[in-house]
Amino acid sequence: MRCARILAVALIASALLGACGEEDEGFSDKRIADAIGVKDDAVGGDPFCVITGYLNDPDEIEKADKRKQPAISSARGAVGVVVQTPFPDDCERDVRRDLNKLDPRHEE
Repeated sequence: MRCARILAVALIASALLGACGEEDEGFSDKRIADAIGVKDDAVGGDPFCVITGYLNDPDEIEKADKRKQPAISSARGAVGVVVQTPFPDDCERDVRRDLNKLDPRHEE
């Protein structure tokens, strides 16, 4: 009976730790695409505003920066996208605004 309790506690603890880890893994491609209005790889369906990749967390943003990929990230660097150049200024402004909405809010 004692082993069963220990096993149950271990399973609950691992489930809770797994749930916590999911939050830190970043944003899904779908969530980013929905937030910035991507349709068929283009923001708002505009053929001049093409997204070629999704940067789901700060690590991916840093890697894109090191590779010198044309990317746009949120103000806090939590999420971003890789874009096809040339990418018009008005598209960049709109994408950046929408990405900023995904940034976690910090209580000050």
